[in-house]
Amino acid sequence: MRIYHGSYTKIDKIDLSKCAPNKDFGRGFYVTKFRNHAENWAKVIDEKIVEQLVLDCQIDEEKAAELFYNSNTFTQLSDETTTFYLKNWTEIYELLKNELKK
Repeated sequence: MRIYHGSYTKIDKIDLSKCAPNKDFGRGFYVTKFRNHAENWAKVIDEKIVEQLVLDCQIDEEKAAELFYNSNTFTQLSDETTTFYLKNWTEIYELLKNELKK
């Protein structure tokens, strides 16, 4: 059986110490047998952040996405060594807002 995990980073080996402790069913490496579920989960955080940028900055979605995807915050989110991926989307958004103020 093939299983999928939605993530911003490449996962070579499952390491539970890198998993957030307070997820729905506790610390764990969550998988699904449905590829589209994993792909959709990986998109959830960035969609929420882009939507919040649109609301806060009064800019269109394309500009908001460009700001996010070209930000240092997104680069760090994509890098498993930063552990940004353990944060919830509101914490990531706060980091992005601080970055954009500079």
